[in-house]
Amino acid sequence: MSVMKELSYCFLGKDEAAAKAIVKLIKSSSNIHYLNLSHNCFTSKDYPSFAEVLELPSRLYYLDLSDNEFSNLGMKVFNDAIVINMTLVELNFSRNPILSIGMGKLLKALEGNFKIAHVNLSHTGADFRNCGQILNLLKNTSTILTLDLRKNHLGVKEPGVIKIRKYVDNIEPDFNILM
Repeated sequence: MSVMKELSYCFLGKDEAAAKAIVKLIKSSSNIHYLNLSHNCFTSKDYPSFAEVLELPSRLYYLDLSDNEFSNLGMKVFNDAIVINMTLVELNFSRNPILSIGMGKLLKALEGNFKIAHVNLSHTGADFRNCGQILNLLKNTSTILTLDLRKNHLGVKEPGVIKIRKYVDNIEPDFNILM
């Protein structure tokens, strides 16, 4: 019996059934630990399928949904699944146009997840309005070791960014924030 631990670089295109097919595959093999679905054309209509993946009693440790077309519309179902997932250690959601509104919702959801350690939210359209939410995430979640926020619109001299940097300088030396 072979054990599938990694499902990587599956280009599924714009087929509407692709996300549902992934869920079906993962349901049939709860041993997938690494799921890389970057560079596909998944959109907000696919959030329910990926929420279902996160809610499965699996051992999914790494989920890469970067370089897709997810937006802030319909994120609630995905965010609710992030909160209840107790196996995910790393999430790459970079290069998705979730903008400031979606970023705020995702940051709030991440506050409720006590397992996740590495989060990549670069190139997502976050801006200075998210600084307070970023600071709350850092203060309320002790498991996050890496938070990548590069290539967003946070502004180097914004008061919120300065507060984040001061806070990060005073916390655990292993913590890494990329801005």
